[in-house]
Amino acid sequence: MSLQALQWRKLPIRTLALATGAPTASFILNTIYDMLTGSLYHDGSTRTLGSGSAWQMPVKFVTGSNTEAVYVFPGFQTSVSQSVIFSAKSPGANSSAVPPVVTNENAYSASLLYIACVKNASGSFTQWTSRHPFGSGSYSTGYSPYNQTGGIASNHKIMLYESKEALFICLYHPSYIRSYVGFAGAIIDPEQSASVDTEVDGRIYGVCTGGAPTNSGSISAMPVDAGFLTIVDDLMYHSTVASTTNSAGGRFVVFSPQVQSTYVAFAEKYLTNRYSNYTTYSGKLARTPAYCYTTATTPNSFLGRLRDISVVKNMPSNVVVRDSSNNIVGFSFGSNETTANNAMLLNYS
Repeated sequence: MSLQALQWRKLPIRTLALATGAPTASFILNTIYDMLTGSLYHDGSTRTLGSGSAWQMPVKFVTGSNTEAVYVFPGFQTSVSQSVIFSAKSPGANSSAVPPVVTNENAYSASLLYIACVKNASGSFTQWTSRHPFGSGSYSTGYSPYNQTGGIASNHKIMLYESKEALFICLYHPSYIRSYVGFAGAIIDPEQSASVDTEVDGRIYGVCTGGAPTNSGSISAMPVDAGFLTIVDDLMYHSTVASTTNSAGGRFVVFSPQVQSTYVAFAEKYLTNRYSNYTTYSGKLARTPAYCYTTATTPNSFLGRLRDISVVKNMPSNVVVRDSSNNIVGFSFGSNETTANNAMLLNYS
């Protein structure tokens, strides 16, 4: 049985204004924190913390003057309480522990920005660098990198999309004309009753970030590729290639249901150009579900449907898609905001 619609919503875009040089990791995390405390959505509609799609009041973990992590809970809670953690380490005063990372990822680096999902996070927060941030009953996916601080400068955008049970972040770099994304939460609907195939609440939780290791070794290695729906090891496909310090392959890790472990996943890939002009006979937008699998339990590899994130025709990223009555249909994401390339849609309802 299908789960409730996530109802993705877009927060106001934050464009960075910096005097000189790259921002610190602490600056980026403080910006994310500020965005998550806002009272409005991008269209001016009211956002009430902990209500509808809006997540609860975020919390910062600060050492000295350095913000190292921001954790936040969804407004809608299930029996598997979850939290999403954004993290980064600025050089200098910070926690000395080495945070856990997702499968196949190199050791946590001070030059990268990360996102993680924690399940059974109903206990008291202890330490973001632990595999059990909310006590021994909780369990983290480990941190997955979605960007590096050294490549961020003035006029770069931070976009946050929230839903009832998942968060999506996109950093867009006009100078590179590329998008860097990550999302986490209850991101897969198994479309069946709770069993050994799901958590006790019938969901599958995890974290996913983009990257193309074919460009390993530079900032250009981490963005969503123009043809990410057809490229192995890009967004929504877990790369088993260990990343370098300054780059990362695509990472897609989900929790093993009802136990403290994780396994790798991937979303179904598509034939080249199959969806470049994907519309109905009358020209209306078509939205196709993306189904997820794992190689960890072959031959029993099916996981479920990616929740309310659809494959659509080629279009630029960061488009607010509306129907003929001007109602919002969803929000596109892909490689860049200037060219129509492979795209997916965060469904509004």
